[in-house]
Amino acid sequence: MEGSETLYNKEDDEEARSADSPRTSDQSSRPLLYAFKARDGRQIMPSSKMLLPAQIGLIVFSTLSHQQTDPIADTEPGPLVLLPTAQYAVLSACAGLWAFRTKRKARAAGLRPPAASSSPTTDPPQGRSANAASQRRRAWIAGAAVAVAETVKAGQLSLKGPSRLDSTLETFTVAALLVYLLLPSSPFLHASQWRSIPSTRLIIFVSGLSFLLAFVLIGLPAVPASYAIGMLRAALLACSTALVKDGLCDQGSAAQFAQNAAVSALGVSLVGLPALRHLARDPIGLPDLQIVAQPLCVASAAQVMFYAVLHASTSAATPLLAVFARNFALLVSPSAMPAETSWSQRWTQLFVIYFIGSVLAFWIDADLRSVFSCGRRTASAGLADEEDEALALVDSAGHSARMPSSPPLHRHRDDDTTDASSTQASVRSRLIISLLPFLPLLLGAAVSPLSSRPFNASCAYLPDSIRSTVCPFFVPTVASNTVDIVMAYYDENLPDAQGLLTLLRQTPYVAARQERVVVYNKGLKSEQEIREGMALMEEDEVVPLPNLGREGGTYLSHILLHYNATVSSLAEGWQPTQAPVGDLAVSSKHLRRRTLADMTYFFQPHLAWGLIVEPRVQQVLEKTGFTNFGPNIRLECSYDTKAPVDISSPSRYLSLTLPSQMIESLYNMFRGKMCRKEEGQLGGWSAQMAVSKRRILDNPYARYAYVSELLSAPAGHWIHDQWGPNESGGPSNPAFGHAVERAWPAIFGCEDARIAKECPNEESAPEKCQCFDE
Repeated sequence: MEGSETLYNKEDDEEARSADSPRTSDQSSRPLLYAFKARDGRQIMPSSKMLLPAQIGLIVFSTLSHQQTDPIADTEPGPLVLLPTAQYAVLSACAGLWAFRTKRKARAAGLRPPAASSSPTTDPPQGRSANAASQRRRAWIAGAAVAVAETVKAGQLSLKGPSRLDSTLETFTVAALLVYLLLPSSPFLHASQWRSIPSTRLIIFVSGLSFLLAFVLIGLPAVPASYAIGMLRAALLACSTALVKDGLCDQGSAAQFAQNAAVSALGVSLVGLPALRHLARDPIGLPDLQIVAQPLCVASAAQVMFYAVLHASTSAATPLLAVFARNFALLVSPSAMPAETSWSQRWTQLFVIYFIGSVLAFWIDADLRSVFSCGRRTASAGLADEEDEALALVDSAGHSARMPSSPPLHRHRDDDTTDASSTQASVRSRLIISLLPFLPLLLGAAVSPLSSRPFNASCAYLPDSIRSTVCPFFVPTVASNTVDIVMAYYDENLPDAQGLLTLLRQTPYVAARQERVVVYNKGLKSEQEIREGMALMEEDEVVPLPNLGREGGTYLSHILLHYNATVSSLAEGWQPTQAPVGDLAVSSKHLRRRTLADMTYFFQPHLAWGLIVEPRVQQVLEKTGFTNFGPNIRLECSYDTKAPVDISSPSRYLSLTLPSQMIESLYNMFRGKMCRKEEGQLGGWSAQMAVSKRRILDNPYARYAYVSELLSAPAGHWIHDQWGPNESGGPSNPAFGHAVERAWPAIFGCEDARIAKECPNEESAPEKCQCFDE
């Protein structure tokens, strides 16, 4: 018995042929809605006992699969390149077991196998052999198509586009399947066996939601290749799904078809494995089983559920409709969409589209709806009220094709009057509707260079004067979604620090965003003591630093540790001219995230000037660029007009003019112009502030590095020839640190002396006390 031939029961065939006799004359003129061939010629009804659990299992396992593989793909994609190959090996084993059990049952029942898609009593042996070869070819093509789709998915991940763009574009697989089924001549499919024209209701549902989703994706920062790969994957998966459905609808040869398709997918994935490993820059060798074992099991379970639904349903679209529910679950799950501005701005639209799609998928699909009707109606009866449809099974010429030998599940009431010309017109109109979702998707690919990450980042963080000329057509807004609270700690009271963190976390701005606390420890306490004493959360970080440079050195260390990674994430291909060295290189190993937050709060553990701080921290806005949480003072270059110092004994105290004109030097360096004493500049006390990522990136890395080098200079360096208040001087408490403390507003481009006048200690209004990012 050849494995590629179908199993045939003589008694069943005789019964079917006797039933066919009175209907042969009129079946060719009656269009069919859902019809599949079985080994005895009868139609395959959807299995209600298997369909619904399999569909739910498909949604659950595919959601879990994406939740497990997406973080690995972002951090360590190498082990994932072997996942498709291992997955197809598991599917090949399952399909082989199914084929073996089918053959055993056939031998036990004494069945003899005719060739697939042939008449067991009239077709000659050579005809049956030709049909068996054709069945094998379709299985090989189906397996190769899905393996190539997974290969191009790896290429899409290597482009480092927006997270989960691949799962979003998979939604268009349903629309691609409808287009494939509506083409006048879809290759490799048996039009006379099952390919009926999709219903108008299903086409409008899928095309409408896909059309809206395509418009939502316009402006997403992705390279055009990401869209092209997504559309190619959709076409390949649609082709594979249709071919597999065509093979599984023959009950006798379904197991052998599945085995051939799985083996073909395994072979093609092995051929493409070197290319996948090259894209992932994965060294040759076996991956860590702890990394891939669980994702492999979950992904394999999702594939098994997919093909179980495909086998149990009467429509090839049924398992593909699960993508709406899966993406909805990914959207609302705790991991949710990544905290990227591009996704957060589209969350509401995606929620509505996926929610409607998840609900309507169970209502619009006749198979699933028949399950909810508890078997009282068949899968096709639910569409009996569509009086405007003229559904027909068409061949490559558009005419009514040869019907299977048994009566159709459902005939439309107008079937007897539907001619070939009206059928062709209906197919053309539905084909046009099915193609509509791809038009805005192509538009999104065309405009993606203007919204790609490098262009987006460059325009968003360039100064206004340059941005208006470099980016005349697309000026993105910079939304603030993440907050870092940076704390410079030595040996201060831990409950006081915890109280300050509680105050900041409860402010409206921080509470509405993803926040992280980064404590830089310059003292002797252990990380565990600090975590417990400050009640830090798991995502918060404690980073050791040497006790150099006062709090200013700590703040600069945070900027230097995060600067290069931030610019690299915004501008692909950018190579840093400098990198953290020495103590900073050691500290960098303690950080799990190396990119700047959209807004950074800088504080010391003790809350200075609490009556000033508390109302001002409540007033931070989305557009805030810089705000000082301490007293605002007027500087006249290096002259502090508000410094309460006694100058009668210059041998003991700092004069009103800080040594060596340090503030003036900092102003000249960061603002790129000479300081004018008569204009005045804004200064600050206490080094408590909030500054946006854009303003931090306005200054080059080298300037921060130079100031940090001066603050942490060893004893004997010329910078320590100066002295300041409280006996300050030396590496652990340099006098230069007092100049940096007052110069932070100028460093971050908020030097307007008007703020010192309009925002005294008791004032907190944002328009008087802050500089905005416009």
